Amino acid sequence: MKWSIVLCLLLWMARNSSCKDVSSMQDNTDYEPKDFEHSTGLDRDGILHLHWKVDFEKKLIRFLLSGRTQGWLGLGLSPKGGMAGADMITAWVDDEGRGHLQDRYGVGNTFPPVDERSDWRLLWSRRNETHTDVVVERLLDTCDELIRDIVITYTTKRLIYAWGETRPSTVDGSDLSYHGPVKRGVRFAMLLKPGLKPAESMMTPDIKTWVIEGSQYLRESSDTIYWCTVVRPPAQEHPTDTQYVGVRMEHGENSLEHLHHIVAYECPEDDGAYPTHSPSNSSSHPMEQYLEYDGHQCYQPNMPPNFVRCNNHYIIWAVGDEGEYLPEHIGAPLHKKEEHSYFLVEAHYDNPALKHGVFVSWQLHVFYTEKLRPNALQSFMIGKTLRFGMMIPPGQKSWMQVGHCPTECLAKGIPEDGIRIYSSYLHGHLMTRSIKVRHFRDGIELPPVSEDFHFDFNYQTTFPLEEERVVLPGDHFTVECVYDSTDRSKVTFAGLSTYEEMCLAFIYYYPATAMVECTSTTHPNVLKDFYDIDKFKDESQLYIADPHLEPFDIELPTKNTTFRNWLQARDWRNDSTLSLSSRNKLNRSLHLARCTAKGGKVIQVKKPETSYPYFRKYSPPPRRCEMSSPPQTVTVQETTAGSTVTVQEPTAGSTVTVQEPTAGSTVTMQEPTAGSTVTVQEPTAGSRCPLIGVSSVLLCAGCLLSFFRNAWFWTI
Repeated sequence: MKWSIVLCLLLWMARNSSCKDVSSMQDNTDYEPKDFEHSTGLDRDGILHLHWKVDFEKKLIRFLLSGRTQGWLGLGLSPKGGMAGADMITAWVDDEGRGHLQDRYGVGNTFPPVDERSDWRLLWSRRNETHTDVVVERLLDTCDELIRDIVITYTTKRLIYAWGETRPSTVDGSDLSYHGPVKRGVRFAMLLKPGLKPAESMMTPDIKTWVIEGSQYLRESSDTIYWCTVVRPPAQEHPTDTQYVGVRMEHGENSLEHLHHIVAYECPEDDGAYPTHSPSNSSSHPMEQYLEYDGHQCYQPNMPPNFVRCNNHYIIWAVGDEGEYLPEHIGAPLHKKEEHSYFLVEAHYDNPALKHGVFVSWQLHVFYTEKLRPNALQSFMIGKTLRFGMMIPPGQKSWMQVGHCPTECLAKGIPEDGIRIYSSYLHGHLMTRSIKVRHFRDGIELPPVSEDFHFDFNYQTTFPLEEERVVLPGDHFTVECVYDSTDRSKVTFAGLSTYEEMCLAFIYYYPATAMVECTSTTHPNVLKDFYDIDKFKDESQLYIADPHLEPFDIELPTKNTTFRNWLQARDWRNDSTLSLSSRNKLNRSLHLARCTAKGGKVIQVKKPETSYPYFRKYSPPPRRCEMSSPPQTVTVQETTAGSTVTVQEPTAGSTVTVQEPTAGSTVTMQEPTAGSTVTVQEPTAGSRCPLIGVSSVLLCAGCLLSFFRNAWFWTI
């Protein structure tokens, strides 16, 4: 009878508790980082590390969160990098070695409440003298009707994290300690990116490594440095063809803070079009003379003119990227037998604080093989041409720029039976918030090739497509970029600096062709009309699609100023061009396309003018929400004294029965879904039976029945 009273009190407390604790029975698996496909450090001090892998068949994602703390760990998905709207968990291991997990949601900069419906599952936990580790999993789409869970899609996600040094002393975690301003942060990750092969499995006997090294001293006079060096792969020491198959960055001194990206451009063969040749040996390749130099600052007047011919984007690494290993049916030609191979390596260093004398070093490990793969990978660039016509006014929450790759270019650049896209790399700078690559064919819009609605300058990576995409000569691409300039007081233009902008996508495809660029810029006549300009200086030159004649600024003869100065002097607070109708007119206006092949050669097209094609807009398939598992019947019979029994979240319609726990046992019932039947039969004296998070009235009824049954027994 006493036990019945205690049981009823426990039920009443659980029913009225705001905590849905998901304390889990440990499974027998000892999880280790090597069991996961992806890994990243969350904070710069190396306190928290996150490992994860995705089960695409079951539509599940599993995380191992490891922290150098004896307290609690926190991890979440956030729409904008803050607490508001975040989907998060808190976890810890208590003094008895039991793991605790709570599903929470953010409502602002305040203590996050517990979600009434727990969609996370605690699989395993461990705490030792230095670390706390937990393994958790959830569905990619939990179909939470209250929209408190963020759907994990094929795009960049903002991960928020935090930790505390003390553990909660209560099961409901109500005394969870505040993390403070230091023990928290934001990290970006492409969670659904296909897993990279472990380094040991990648390095089969046929795989060799080419190490490209770089270093630079930063100067307080510049917040951005682009440094170019010429390198030659060791592959040309071999009397056979070789292919590039992967890359991995090895960070050195200060590179995590100051190195933004590395691009290796392929230099074409000596076709007689190089501006200068080696003075010492005219028979050698024109790029041979630069191998002994430390390099030159890119895109400056003193940059060697031969550098501009190296325009085929070959290898791209950017901050946050884990690396790349190509699938076994694809390889990029690195060296051809009896030919010279040279690459121009561009390193982008960031120095926003204008530090002086800081040394930055790094190594790029390039993997290649002589065992040739059947398909040769190549890339081409699409988007907005880097030209004076691209601008973003100040104070705009959402300003769009577009660039086209029209049918006329693709018809000249790819074979009749088309190409297959393997992956893409989206690129913008600090103000870029989203990038989308749209694909049109025969008046119909196809699903986007790539889209990232959470784009961030500090996390850029290649996006292998979920399914390779076929591109035909009659297709059309449009790249749409959205910018936020609310923190700018002046107009932002296209350019190479971090504080200037770009709107680009790099498409990786096979079989390889000669085309390396298919971009467009707003037609000069549209700019004149839109910004009330009479004429441009040397206007006829603006219609020539030559990459060497693309100006970042241009003089306005009748106004005695330049295009950039003319726009900077405008009063943008009351400018009519900022209206929605004016923006749409500008984005839908006529463009001039630029199509180029390797070596900067222009691909001539009859009609360079382009715009959006006529099309039927793509509608994504409706969201499908299904139960993660069918209704089930679970029976736990007569546990041994001292054992722990846990039944975790039965699916709707399930029946769960726990029969006669033996004295000293602990039985935990966790959040049965609506429609489940839960029965606890005859707890033996001494058993503990906390039913956590149960809202069913049947439980209270069961409690009362047990109470009266025992009361009747004691009256006999």
